Amino acid sequence: PQSAPPNAGPPSNVAPTGFQMQQQQMPDSMASMAMGVAGFGREVDTLAASAQHDSTPPPPEPLQDKVGFVLNNMSPGNVPEKSEELRGLLEQHAGMVSWFANYLVVKRVSLEPNFHSIYSEMIDMLSNKKLQQLILHSTLQNARVLLSSPKIRSSSSERSLLKNLGSWLGQVTLARNKPILMRDLDMKELICDAYETGRLIAVVPFVAKVLDACPNSQVFMPPNPWVMGLFSLLLELYQVPDLKLNLKFEIEVLAKTLKVELADVKPLSKLATRPQDKTQTCDFANRAGMVAAGLGSGASGFGGGFGG
Repeated sequence: PQSAPPNAGPPSNVAPTGFQMQQQQMPDSMASMAMGVAGFGREVDTLAASAQHDSTPPPPEPLQDKVGFVLNNMSPGNVPEKSEELRGLLEQHAGMVSWFANYLVVKRVSLEPNFHSIYSEMIDMLSNKKLQQLILHSTLQNARVLLSSPKIRSSSSERSLLKNLGSWLGQVTLARNKPILMRDLDMKELICDAYETGRLIAVVPFVAKVLDACPNSQVFMPPNPWVMGLFSLLLELYQVPDLKLNLKFEIEVLAKTLKVELADVKPLSKLATRPQDKTQTCDFANRAGMVAAGLGSGASGFGGGFGG
């Protein structure tokens, strides 16, 4: 008998597995996500490990699989329908809401920025205040994990995850006219700490992504004092000599997003008084070579940049 050609699929008389059936029913835009996202395995594990301290028992795996299947099949045209399916699943286990909040942030939001609008609409459809609070808590907690990671300066993958979380944080707070409380995340101190410890490469894009949500807000647009205070600090940073061009570009793009002119904003004067370890930073063009051999061995975390 003739042998099957290389890479041939299963014989026609063999029933597909459950996973294959799920893939066949997924929209093309999301089917590839069932196989994982290349380049983010270890970084996502870093986030997942932060949730292991949660004492709430996770739901059974079959129930977890059903949730994943619903999200894999969610698209802009069926969010209400799929949200109702999800609502029923969230009621089937005592710890389901807590588990789902962390799952959504770690396994979906941090990896799938193109689907943030779908997930935001889904949250509105579910209209579950406890879930919304837990999602915000998980977003902040996982942002802290990445901000404190010793690899955040050397790992572009970790920085991508952090930017995605920043974008999501802005959508679930500022875009909904809700403030980011200082006790949860002191954005100004976060920037100052990053200036001191050489982590502007991660923090500036993160802050910019958070503020990207401002045009969708009725409250947090210039001349809002909180927004302008943050931008004035970024402008002070912008004027620091030898700041890397990519960081300057982040601030310039943010100015266009907020519809403000750099020349019309008065910079703060907070950074001039902050001590800086000039041997441990890759944020400035004339110092990059000084730490080329030690990018991954920075401080283990920020000082007072965010609340507990």
